[in-house]
Amino acid sequence: RAYVEEKIYKKESVSRFFYRGAFFRYERPQAGREREFHQIGVEVLGYAHPFIDAEIIMLGDLILKSLGLQNYSLELGSVGCFKDREKFREFIRKELAQIQEELCADCQRRVVKNPLRIFDCKVEKCKKIASKLPSLLDALCERCGKHFETVSEILNSMGVKHHQHPHLVRGIDYYTSITFEFQHKSLGAQNTLLAGGRYDQLVEEMGGPSIPACGFALGMERILLALEEEGKLPEVKDGIEVFVCYISEKELPYAFSLLTALRKEGISGEMDYTRKSIKSQLKRADKRKAKLSLILGEEEVKKGEVTVRDMRSGEQFAVKKDEVVNFLRERLKK
Repeated sequence: RAYVEEKIYKKESVSRFFYRGAFFRYERPQAGREREFHQIGVEVLGYAHPFIDAEIIMLGDLILKSLGLQNYSLELGSVGCFKDREKFREFIRKELAQIQEELCADCQRRVVKNPLRIFDCKVEKCKKIASKLPSLLDALCERCGKHFETVSEILNSMGVKHHQHPHLVRGIDYYTSITFEFQHKSLGAQNTLLAGGRYDQLVEEMGGPSIPACGFALGMERILLALEEEGKLPEVKDGIEVFVCYISEKELPYAFSLLTALRKEGISGEMDYTRKSIKSQLKRADKRKAKLSLILGEEEVKKGEVTVRDMRSGEQFAVKKDEVVNFLRERLKK
C-alpha cells in the first residue's frame, strides 16, 4: 500500500525492500502460530524474469543455511495465472462435489467459496483426499509452465535442492505463478519457516499500475523453534563482561571514554552514574555478573593506566590504557 500511495513506481522502475517487525493474527493462536509474531520480509517489484524468482528463493536458502539449519526442504510450486487458476478451480469443485461430505466442515465451505484452499488444510482426512487430486502444475498455461520450469532449472544449476510440489497454493489468494515454502521436518503441521512467491497483480489490485512483484517472509519464532529442535540455539550470555568503576567525578570522563571504546570493540560493559563508593560499584558489578571490573582513580589517570580486577579470582592488574582492550580479550577467554 505504501508503494502505491507514495507512487514509488514513478521514481524507479525496480524497487527492492526488506522489512521486519511485530505482527498480529486475527485467528485463534496455535502451536507455532502465536497471536503476536515477528516477521522479516523481502520484496522485489518491477522484474518479471524467472531469474529474480530464483534469486529470491536462493536468498531464503542462504539465510537458513547461515543460521546453521539443515533439517529443512524446499517445496516449489505454481498456482499459474488467474485464468489457469479459475479453470482448475472449477475442475476441482466438480471433483470435490462428489465427495463433499467426507471433507471437514471448513473444506465443505471451501468447495463453494474457493476449492483450492483444500490443499492448505491441515486435517488429515482432507490432506489424503487432496493428495489424490490432479496436479496444479499440469493445468498451467504454456507461459506459466515455462516460467515454472525455468525457475526449477536455475535452482538445479545452482545446486539448490527442491521438490516440485503439485498442490502448493499458499494461504493467500493474491499469489500468481511461482509459490515456494521452506519446510522444517520436525515442527509438525506448522512447519513452514520461510515462504513466498510471485504476486504480479497485487499492485494493480491496490490501485497502482500493473507491476510484477515477488518476495518472501520468514517467521522468527518458527526459526527459533527449528534451531531449538536441531540443538543450534545460540548460547545466551548471562551478565556483562566488564564493569567500569571510578573513584570521583574527576575520573568520570576518563571512565566514560574507556567504556565507549570497549563497546566499540565488541566488549559488553556498564558503569554507574549515582556517585557511589568503589565498594558499592564493585557490589553492583558482582550483581551484574561482570567477569572483570576496571577501577579508575586519580593515580590511574595520571599514569594513563587502568586497574583491572578479576571478579572471580580477586586478582588485580595495572594495565596501560592503550593495551587494555587486548588484555581484556585475553582475560575474558579464561
